[in-house]
Amino acid sequence: MFVLLILSFIARAFPSVSDCGKGKSIFQITELAFPASLQAGATANLTLQYMAPVQVDNGTITTKVTYNFIPLTPTTSLLCASATCPIEIGFHDGSTAVTVPTGLSGTIVSNIAWTDIIGNQLLCVQMSVKVTALKMVGYLA
Repeated sequence: MFVLLILSFIARAFPSVSDCGKGKSIFQITELAFPASLQAGATANLTLQYMAPVQVDNGTITTKVTYNFIPLTPTTSLLCASATCPIEIGFHDGSTAVTVPTGLSGTIVSNIAWTDIIGNQLLCVQMSVKVTALKMVGYLA
């Protein structure tokens, strides 16, 4: 029973998705959810709802990923290539479906940061997911 209590505390202390803005983001995230584990090849929903107190006409998205603690090359893309722009003042739903590629097994940690055109941080989301390999069922003849 004590072990379950400790594991429950750890799960709450280290959620699978979190606001990594550290109070510096202009947008306020109002809802954020993502599963802590997935099977390779599966699709999961990232729930992201936020309040934009200012209008944003464009910016960048920077994505940093580590796979089994190995950092991959960060990518940067235009914000308006992924979001409908301008992002107007008000509440927004930035939820999306994420498909985990087959052939992966281990831990994936991604950090996604949105910035406006002058570099102000709009929001930051960090996701950590444990991926289990897709089990292949074979038949013997």
